[in-house]
Order: sequence, then C-alpha cells, then structure tokens
Amino acid sequence: MSGTTTNGLVPVTLNVLAKQVAPLLVAAQLQGINISGAEIDGVAVSDAITDASKTALDDQKDIAGGVAALSSDLGLMLNGVEVMGASADGHLLIKVDLPTTDPGISGALWNNGQYVMVSAG
Repeated sequence: MSGTTTNGLVPVTLNVLAKQVAPLLVAAQLQGINISGAEIDGVAVSDAITDASKTALDDQKDIAGGVAALSSDLGLMLNGVEVMGASADGHLLIKVDLPTTDPGISGALWNNGQYVMVSAG
C-alpha cells in the first residue's frame, strides 16, 4: 500500500484499497465465502470493486497496448469516434473521413473524387 505512515497507519484512498483487496475477495468467493453486504468505511465492497475496475479500464483507454471502447453497435472507437465496424453480412466497414488529397504516406487511403486510392508514398 502507498502513503506515509501516521501513528502506525498508512492512509490510502478507497479506490487504491479496492484494487488491492479485489483479488482477495474474488479468491474468497471462489472458495464459497459469502462477502455480500461487506462494507469498508460504510461503502459496499462490491461498489468499491466495481469503481476500481472501471477506473482501471478507463486508465487504459486509447493508450498504446491499452483497451479500446466499443460503440453501442459494437464498432471500434478511438478517441471517442467510431472508426470501424462490420455490416450485418460480415463485411468490414471503415468509418472515417478520408483525405481528399494524396497524403504522401505509402499504403494510406485517400478519396480522389469518386474513387478510393492507395498512396504510393
């Protein structure tokens, strides 16, 4: 746990505590121990675990090696914008505005009027 010691106690936020305690509680539940109704400082342990899990996921959104969000129709979202999805018949849909001039990047797509082009770089 983190923090400085005060009278033999280490102050931590409930969120940090939940992240550290959650694996122990999951193990307890797997062993058949009922933790429903458990509280820490008047906060339901289940709520603290949910909050810690959400925070952990939110911290990993839109970073390299992190997690990406999905839209309500399960399309891939990056920086809050839906960029890719699938049609009902399984075709890949790219949902981004393409540049209207050659970006000069090898393999990049761009819109040349009515045609999709691949830049030579």
